[in-house]
Amino acid sequence: TPTETPTDAPTDAPTDIPCEDSPPGWVSLTGATCQQYETDLLCTPDGEYGSGWKRGEMGEFSDWAVDGVDASRACCACGGGTAGPTDAPTHAPKAPTDTPTTATPT
Repeated sequence: TPTETPTDAPTDAPTDIPCEDSPPGWVSLTGATCQQYETDLLCTPDGEYGSGWKRGEMGEFSDWAVDGVDASRACCACGGGTAGPTDAPTHAPKAPTDTPTTATPT
């Protein structure tokens, strides 16, 4: 649960790490994007076939791979992708001092 004010020390709360499709701009052998795989329910976030995937007609994900990479490896929506960049870690706040600080001219 988020707090109203900053805490003095880091917490053990998990941090959501954004996912990025990898390689960026991946498309299947037919030109389908990761967004299309998600929108058309072709896959699930755990890498399984979605309700929109017709295995009898479409075969396996690997049948549509490009350079050996299929949607289950490339697309976040299909259980693939990579952890994206995160903000730099923050440090615990410093204790206040009794002496005010002033800018030093450079």
